[in-house]
Amino acid sequence: MKLSSLMLQQTLTGHLGGVYCLVDGMRDGCFYSAGSDGHIVEWNPKQSSHGKALATTEDAIFAMSVDPESSKIYAGTKSGFLFVIQFGENASPRKMVFHQSSIHSLLKIKEHLYAFSADGRMSVWSEEMKLLHAFEVGPYKLRKAIYIQELDQIVFSDGSAHLWSYHLSHQKLQKEILIPGIRMAFSLLYDAKNKILLAGGMDARIHRLSLPPIRTLGNPVKAHWYTINELVGMEPYGWMASASRDKSIRIWNLSDLSLLKDLAASKEGSHTFSVNSLLWIRSLDILVSASDDGSIKCWKPVIEL
Repeated sequence: MKLSSLMLQQTLTGHLGGVYCLVDGMRDGCFYSAGSDGHIVEWNPKQSSHGKALATTEDAIFAMSVDPESSKIYAGTKSGFLFVIQFGENASPRKMVFHQSSIHSLLKIKEHLYAFSADGRMSVWSEEMKLLHAFEVGPYKLRKAIYIQELDQIVFSDGSAHLWSYHLSHQKLQKEILIPGIRMAFSLLYDAKNKILLAGGMDARIHRLSLPPIRTLGNPVKAHWYTINELVGMEPYGWMASASRDKSIRIWNLSDLSLLKDLAASKEGSHTFSVNSLLWIRSLDILVSASDDGSIKCWKPVIEL
């Protein structure tokens, strides 16, 4: 099986500025987008090229998380506000004020919501949005966070190029490793099949790490010209997509990080500004990308057997 190309299926427009985050929706084949205009929009690319506005906040949205069980959407903003939207209701988003700077990652895991902010703090919230814990991680911005289910731990990055872990079972926070040269990790991806953690950031390289404990593996791969904003797996193919401030999307073989396809800005249909977020929708077999150019694009892998 070989990746021949990525075919542009749709370009979705309607946001009034850069689009910063994409997450799976609560309905089959749907996803949500948000960005600088503060709008949260639902899309169903299989049915229509028109989005449905679900909610509007007063601030640029940098992070989202969805809880299908409670039908809630969580959004973190540039000013550090945390919004809760009840899907299917017309009520205004509920606003929580705690963090003093932008929220860059949100994770809804079981009954708790975890928020990671540029104020250097990680906060833990109950289902009722009661603040349970607040950890002063350090003076640096907290950036990307992912949950590794098989280890029952969260791994997240800070502005000093360190990775941290938080073990949910015993609520232990631990500094793990400094990633040499990366400056700041904007993107993390756990490859469960190979038990490898991948990190991309300001040095435009993809770093491979083992865990536990977290250790670097070999030399990083020069992947883009500028900052890597996002890494996302493309199962069941065993591929990974990367998005960059250099306006490109690239597809990689997860097993050896060999480059399979390059969607550069010079190619017809590609984004014209920084690509900020990616989402792989396995049920539709499409890769969704979002950009500072205000557009969302849906890409279909073309396979050669």
